Amino acid sequence: MIVSDEGQARVFLIYILLGMLCIALADLFYVLRKKFALTNTGVNVLDAIYYIIAFCMILYAGVRFNFGAVRYYQLFALLFGMVIHKLLFSGIFRKLFEFALGILLVVAKWLIRITRKAVVLVFGCLFLVTGFFEGKTIGVCHRIKKYLIKVKVKRKKKKKTVKKRLKMI
Repeated sequence: MIVSDEGQARVFLIYILLGMLCIALADLFYVLRKKFALTNTGVNVLDAIYYIIAFCMILYAGVRFNFGAVRYYQLFALLFGMVIHKLLFSGIFRKLFEFALGILLVVAKWLIRITRKAVVLVFGCLFLVTGFFEGKTIGVCHRIKKYLIKVKVKRKKKKKTVKKRLKMI
């Protein structure tokens, strides 16, 4: 399908922004690697996730904005956007991502601590209540058992006496 000049300019700008977004995503994954000091396996997994996400974004943009056609100016715009972001904004984005990740980790630790205390409190109360009822039910079971033993003994004695009487006859 033929795209007008205005449409090509729009696609060019979209691909520049997409190139900038791809490098911003690479900066995010760099900060994650640096913050969590991942092993080789973790780095490989993060790289694979990055490549999949970046490829899907590029593929989606190609299908959505240019009807699936790949033209040389799109690749140039993608590269141009990557270079612009790397030269101008990469340092700022890395510092911003590090700051946001630090705040996120503090909030996550705080939420985990509060949630842990709440869970311990709920389960503590639950175990206290169930322990109380368990003690009561065990006591009732012991009483029932003692009663049944007495009843069995009485029944056995009566049966023995009846058997003895029958033998005498």
